Formats: sequence, structure tokens, C-alpha cells
Amino acid sequence: KNVRKRLPQGSRCMVYDIVTRKDETREGFIDRLIGGIRRREMNLNTYQQESIEHHIMNYDFPISQADWEGLGREAGFQTVDCLYRDPEEYYAFLQFT
Repeated sequence: KNVRKRLPQGSRCMVYDIVTRKDETREGFIDRLIGGIRRREMNLNTYQQESIEHHIMNYDFPISQADWEGLGREAGFQTVDCLYRDPEEYYAFLQFT
């Protein structure tokens, strides 16, 4: 709501963030994301891997695209469009107008 209040009329807000699949719980998303990271060969040492997983489990709180749309409407935006969704469906690039 604060962003919408500060934007000039006709402006848009862009958000790139983690977004759950439809009807996916936070726990399901976290498990899927950590599993995806573990499957990739990223050459991370144990400390790096544990740090990433700790951050995800304690600080990432994804919501669904439908929830983002609701927040956008509640804040006064007319439309929320998904401009991009990565193939693994971890992230979405949303435009609020």
C-alpha cells in the first residue's frame, strides 16, 4: 500500500520474488527449492550449502501468484500480470499497474 501511495498515477510496480505453485504450501515449496539446489552441481562446500538452506528455511516466505494479485488489488492496483515464470517455477516477475 505504501508503494502504491508513492507512485504517480499510471505508474507500475515490478516485483521479482519466489512464488509458490497454486495450492503449494510454504513447506512444500521450501522442500522443492532445497531439493532443486541439492540436485544442481554448484560446487558448494558444506558450510555454503548449509548457510543457503538455513536462510531459505528461516527467511523465505513465498506466497502464491493469486495471493500477490490479492495484495495488489488491496493496495489499489488495477491489474497484476506475470511477465515471467522460471521453468522450475521458483520465481515470478510480476507487474502491478
